[in-house]
Formats: sequence, C-alpha cells, structure tokens
Amino acid sequence: MMRDFLASWPLFYPSYVAALLIGCTLALLGVLVVGRRQVFVAAAISQASLFGIAAGVVWGGVTASWWGVGAGIAAAVGIGGRRSGHDARAEELTGWVFLLAASGAVLLLADHPGGTRVLQSASASTIIGARTPDLWMLGTLAALAIAVTIRTHRRLMLLITDPVMAAAIGLAPGAWNLATSIFLGLAAGLAIRVSGMLFTFACLVLPALAARNLCTEIRSMFLISPVIGVGGVLTGLALAHAQDLPPGQTAVAVQAFALALAWIAGGVRRRLSPPPRRSPTRSRQPGPPETRRGTPDPATSQPTKAPTSEPVGRRSATQGPVAAGQLRVCLARRGRLASGRGP
Repeated sequence: MMRDFLASWPLFYPSYVAALLIGCTLALLGVLVVGRRQVFVAAAISQASLFGIAAGVVWGGVTASWWGVGAGIAAAVGIGGRRSGHDARAEELTGWVFLLAASGAVLLLADHPGGTRVLQSASASTIIGARTPDLWMLGTLAALAIAVTIRTHRRLMLLITDPVMAAAIGLAPGAWNLATSIFLGLAAGLAIRVSGMLFTFACLVLPALAARNLCTEIRSMFLISPVIGVGGVLTGLALAHAQDLPPGQTAVAVQAFALALAWIAGGVRRRLSPPPRRSPTRSRQPGPPETRRGTPDPATSQPTKAPTSEPVGRRSATQGPVAAGQLRVCLARRGRLASGRGP
C-alpha cells in the first residue's frame, strides 16, 4: 500500500503537501481554540468562510475564493477579537454568525446556475486540485505559525490558562486575542479555499482535542497536536489512495478515530494515576477565646476589633510597603516566565 502511495506523489504531490501543511498549521492553532474552549467559534468561522465564497460567486467573479478568506477573518475578529469566548454574549454572537452564514450561503446561490455544485464542492473537502502557488502560501503560513509558537509559547500558555494574570503583568490580552483571531481567520480561510470546510474544521479541532486527552499540560499539546494532525492526514491520504476513497473525508475519519482512541487512553490514564496527596492538617494552637466585636477582652480589658476586609498593602503603615514589595516581586517573576527568560 505504501509503495503505491509513494509512487503517486509525482502526480498528486501539490495536493498531498497542501493537506499536510494545512494539518500542521491548523493543529497548532487548534491548541488555542481548544484551550480557550472555543470549538464552536471554529465552526462559525469555517461557516462564515463558506458564506464568503458564496458571496464571491455572486458578486466577486474570479476572486470568489478570496471573499471566503476575508469573511473568515471578519468572523474571527468579530467573535473572538475582543473577548475570551466564555461569556454569554460571545456564545450568542457565535451561534448567530454560524446560523446566518449557513442560511445565507444557501440563499445566495439558490438561483445561481451551478450554485449547488459550488456549495457541495466547498463543503465536501476535495483536496485534490491544489496548485503550486497554494503551496507557497500555505508553507509560509505554516512556517510563521511554527516560529511564533516557538517564540511566544510561554505567553500563549499564560493567556490560555490565566488571562487575568496576563493582564496584570502587562501582556494586553485584548491585543493578543485580536492578533490570534486575525491569524486564525486567515489560516481557516486559506485552508477552506484549498481543501473545503469539512477538512479545515476537522484539522482545527480534532488533533487538539486528542492532544488534550493525552497531555497533562498545554506545553505538550503544542507538540502532540501537530504530530496527530500530520499523522492523521498522511494516514488518511494513504488509505484513500489504497481503497480509492475521497482523501479529504478519509483523513477526517482517521483523525476522528484518533480522538476516540485518545478518549480511551485518557480515561485509562486517569483511572491508573494515583490520587493526589493531601497535606497533613496542622493542629490548631489554643488561642484566646473568641469575642464579639466591641466586647471587652477579659485579659486586657480593651475592646477587640474584627479583622477588616481591606486589600493587602493598606492595612497599616508598616504592612503596606512590605506587601506591595512582595506583590512587585511576584509580578516580576511572572513577567520573566511569560517573556521566556526563565525564573
């Protein structure tokens, strides 16, 4: 099987290389999507790109596929550019974009000659047909995604796990969300332009979901997710060539099967892992009897005060500078970790 598959490379290498580049790039971006629990956002962006292609067929002419890229970027920025995706308003906007784009694409091409064929072709993920200029664009996008991930993976991990701390140390989560949303929309739009919506959405979420079930930290997901993505695409292409099946759908099925195996492996690992150790409880030292606020203490004959809820650093003139200094040291250490300079 592999010998016949390798023999077909001179004829189909643009499509094979394009599929592998899409699998690698979208698997990296999928870590951000899955880590921020924005899987439905990825579906809405993919559907918006399909709507852009439909609008381009009606009004754009020869530039119809680039309309899909622009629509994907606009949807990504509108949904996730200024919010984290966890609030109710973001969920409502995501559902609205998905449903409007899905219905709008059908309505635009309802009376267009060949409109049904265009929608089926863009949705069915026919990756056979990529050209050399597509390889240059996808290769540049993949190289940029890998370089940025290697350079800023510490910042990305902090933005995913603790955006409040990221804002406290000056990382500007809003600007980072905007930049990652633009890059996500661009990558999804270019991938749909070459391979279709189904293949794009699968490569964006399935490898990252599988990596989340196999890994115990986000740092490992940035490595495992592209491996699963590229391996699933390569296996799907080989099976499709051997069994004469559609390559896009076969690659999606292989990645879905990999996610099912990851679910099983993750469940077994959680069952076999030892329970977390509990720190021994400290025995409470006997102290003065509790007194109500304003009640005289029999030992000192002075009224006792209940602890106040003032923030750290403002309780007293002696405690303030010490607490503020400790906070600055903590933030400085977090800043060094986030900037990649180490502890």
